[in-house]
Order: sequence, then C-alpha cells, then structure tokens
Amino acid sequence: MKLKMIILYWFTLFANVSNGQATHIVGQSGEIDTSVSAVHGFIDTDSIELRHFRDSYKEKYGSDDFDYTEKKEEKSAFIKFLERLFRNTAENTGGGMALVFIWLIRIILLLCILYGVYVLVSVLMGKEGTWFFKKSDVKRLTYGITEEDIAGTDYHEWIQKAVKDGDFRSAVRYHYLFTLQKLSGKGHIDFHRDKTNTDYRYEIRDKKLAGAFGYVSYIYDHAWYGAFDMNEGDYRLAAVAFDDTIKMI
Repeated sequence: MKLKMIILYWFTLFANVSNGQATHIVGQSGEIDTSVSAVHGFIDTDSIELRHFRDSYKEKYGSDDFDYTEKKEEKSAFIKFLERLFRNTAENTGGGMALVFIWLIRIILLLCILYGVYVLVSVLMGKEGTWFFKKSDVKRLTYGITEEDIAGTDYHEWIQKAVKDGDFRSAVRYHYLFTLQKLSGKGHIDFHRDKTNTDYRYEIRDKKLAGAFGYVSYIYDHAWYGAFDMNEGDYRLAAVAFDDTIKMI
C-alpha cells in the first residue's frame, strides 16, 4: 500500500513540473521582442545615395556612334529608272519566252534612248554622231578637210554645183566652210580640223560677228550633222544668213 502511495506521489509531482515548463515555453513563444537591440543584426544600416539620370543623356546616346540601324546606300537616278523600267516584269508575264521577249524589248528601248541622248549631245557639241553598223558619210567628208584645203578651195564653185544637183545639205556645208575660210583669212580665228564651233566662236572678239557666226553654226549643225532633209526654200533662208555673216567679216 505504501509502495503505491509513493509511486502516485512521484507521478503527480513529475506531471506538475512538466506542465509548468510547457506553460513557460508557450509564454516565451507568445512574447516577441521588437526592440532595436534584438533585431540590430538583421537591419542594413548602410547609407543609401539616390542617383538621377543627367538631362543630356539622350543627346549622348542619340549620336551616330550609338545608331545601330542599318543604313541603305542611296540609289542613283539612273538605277531608279532601270528599276522602274523592269519592275513587275515577272508578275505581268507568264514566264518563259514571253518574259525573255519583254526583257529584250525593254533593253532595245533603253539602248535607243541612250543612243538618242548621244546623238543629241553630239549635235550640241558640234561633233558627229555615228551609226552602229556603218560609217557616216558626214564623218568621211569632214575628215577630208585640212588647213590647206580650206585656204585654197573655191567654195563658190562647190556651192553652185551642190545647188544644181539639189544637194542642199552639202551646199550649206560649203557655205559654212567658206565662212571659216573668210574668218581665218581675216585673222578672226585660227583654223584647225579638231576645233569645234564653240572654240571658233570664243576666238572671235567682235561680239556681233561672234553672234552671227553662232547662228550660222547652228544652221550648219542641224542641216549637216542632224541629217535633216532640206528643200530649196530652207536652203535659200540659210544662204541669206551665211551671206550676211560674210559681209560682217
């Protein structure tokens, strides 16, 4: 009996001690210490410096050094013309022979345009235009004239013969050569086979005479180098202009 009492006593004592410890632990866990000293080790106490972008940063990064966009080379006017000329050829044709034919026509057209520009520039510069497949008669006759020829040739005879044969273009040419002969004989120009009408005009110091020579040179260029057909009426008007210029020399 005494043994049971002793065991019950110690069991009760042990249960009270355990209950007290649990209560103390719960009390401690329910209380949170928020003092600075308790959390000091977990707070970043370093100073923070607030920085701002400069007002000019857009100008710096907006320069060409920071421009990474791909720039395309500017196309010339001629290249743009070619692109327009050959644009949409494939879409507008069924391909095959039709495509080849369209390209061929356009290439021929382009060559004709280029040759037309060449002839126009040749006429304006006082040079000869040559055809593709044969030598021009104009070129052969022009290269046959030398300094000795222009000094000793009787152009009146050649003019009359050309008019009689109805070759009014050649008659205009002989009028022009006769004018050069007179200008050279009077010392207004220094004749040379490689000089142009513009060269001779700049050599003439008399402005009125230079203007008249420029006009008959224009007639000669269009009648001879331009290969224009002339009738007798056209020739008579040209002959009057040449005669008036001769009188001024």
